Amino acid sequence: MKASIRPSLKVFLIIIGISLAAGIPLTVFSMPGSMHLAESIYQEVSLVVHVKSPGQIVIGDDGVPVVDYGYKNGQHLGKQSNPLAVASTAQQHMANYINSNDSRYLEKFWNCIRWLVDQKEDFGSHYMWGYNFQSTAYGDRQPWYSSLAQIHILLAFEQARGMDSDLITDEIIEKTLKAFEIPIADNGLMWFEEKGYGQWYAEYVVLGRASPPFILNGHMEVLILLHGFHERTGSEAAKRLFDKGVIGLLPHLGEYDTGKWTYYDREGNFAYDYHYTHLEELKTLHNLTGNPIFLDYYNKWKSYFPINPLWARKRFAAYLLVSVLFFVVATSLYTCFRLWMRRLVK
Repeated sequence: MKASIRPSLKVFLIIIGISLAAGIPLTVFSMPGSMHLAESIYQEVSLVVHVKSPGQIVIGDDGVPVVDYGYKNGQHLGKQSNPLAVASTAQQHMANYINSNDSRYLEKFWNCIRWLVDQKEDFGSHYMWGYNFQSTAYGDRQPWYSSLAQIHILLAFEQARGMDSDLITDEIIEKTLKAFEIPIADNGLMWFEEKGYGQWYAEYVVLGRASPPFILNGHMEVLILLHGFHERTGSEAAKRLFDKGVIGLLPHLGEYDTGKWTYYDREGNFAYDYHYTHLEELKTLHNLTGNPIFLDYYNKWKSYFPINPLWARKRFAAYLLVSVLFFVVATSLYTCFRLWMRRLVK
């Protein structure tokens, strides 16, 4: 005769089931929430065990951020200035100011803008912002540059120009945008694509590399933001860059398809959680262009189901953590309830 499961074990299994179910809406259905949670945990653990960190933004009292990269290959990178982080934080300060009318946010916004103006590198026809530390997997030569940082700097300058045209002049705007027209070989951010004669805007421009790694989500984000800049300012130069960037993208989309997930770049690195970013960007580009190719790839890539949790490792890690937290809380409450009931019986 089989022994029946004890009530306490039944409750234990029920709590496990509830915990696993409770983690779903907070992580599986919430991409931003799960990514933020997983990256925060990853950052804290990396600082303890001295492993590579994704970087955590640390905002100073003046509102200008640095990024704490912790360790990389056993070497402590620590806090580093990051042009993308400064530009993105500037935009967030402005959003906070608009929502709250708190002048402290406006002051922090201008501190970030002044930092960007001071740090620009003048290449004659254009400006760029260098990263003077090694934190990429694509080479260790410095400085390196980024079209993703460049477009966010342009957007931050766009916000500032209407408020202070003496600090943010038309020339600064034009020479910031101009970098997208300059080939990488001439110290710019653009790579000519042979297929279709389009252009590619490199998220990582590392000196000494024969070609950029062609990171998919970075190029698509730059395209989307270039289009937004065109719509707000009427810039025909930005529209041309967008159109040429789309031409450079379309013939290569199939190269990022593994048949079950997507690649992060053209060097065979798996996209992992960036697969979901690819989906959102494809959908946006279809809305902007009406090109059915974007919709076709969106539908195809959306159909891929992450049977292997390593394909979506950050979301999976966040899901497990949330489920464990639910389990600990529920188990603690149940234990307290049983102790309370025993005391009542006595």
